[in-house]
Amino acid sequence: MLHRLVAAARATDGTDARPFAQRVRDALDNDLDAPRALDAVDDLASAILSGSGGRPSDDSDAPATLRELGNLVGIDLTKPAEPGP
Repeated sequence: MLHRLVAAARATDGTDARPFAQRVRDALDNDLDAPRALDAVDDLASAILSGSGGRPSDDSDAPATLRELGNLVGIDLTKPAEPGP
C-alpha cells in the first residue's frame, strides 16, 4: 500500500481531491477514525493512479493534497518507500 501511495504522491496530476479530503477530515473528526481516514487516502491514491476513471486529469494539486492528507494520518509521502522483505 505504501508504494502505491508514494507513487500517487509523485504523480503530476490527478482527480478532484476535494471529496477525498472531506472524507479524511470527516473520519478524523469522528473520534479519530483512522481506518476510515486511511481508506479515503488510499481511494485518492487509486483515483490518481487510474487517471481519474477516464475523466480528464486536470487537477495538478491532487498529488499535493494526497501528501497533505498523508501527513494528517501520519504517513510521510515525500520519502521513498523502503523495499519489502
